[in-house]
Amino acid sequence: MSWPDINFSEADKVNFQRMALELEKKIEVDAKSFKDLDGFSKYPPFMEALRLAKEKKIDRPLVIPNTNYWYCETNLQSWMQEEGTGLLSRFLSAIEGFPYEAG
Repeated sequence: MSWPDINFSEADKVNFQRMALELEKKIEVDAKSFKDLDGFSKYPPFMEALRLAKEKKIDRPLVIPNTNYWYCETNLQSWMQEEGTGLLSRFLSAIEGFPYEAG
């Protein structure tokens, strides 16, 4: 199955929803300590992805544009290392259609 042919299952949608809710809580707690995390959490494509995941409306792979900027030019990597669970990476990879562990 090629990447454009992926259609997410209901189980995937439930997992995306769970990850989005968990990620939202974690960001809320940590955003004051990591200013770039706060900025990323308000980045419209990311906000839209979280909304769609929480509403279980991600049917096909979804790529959030410019994530390389956030990874390479901000302190988002520092938060991701300190956060320790890899939740953001798992969420982004999962909604892009890459294999993931439900956690």
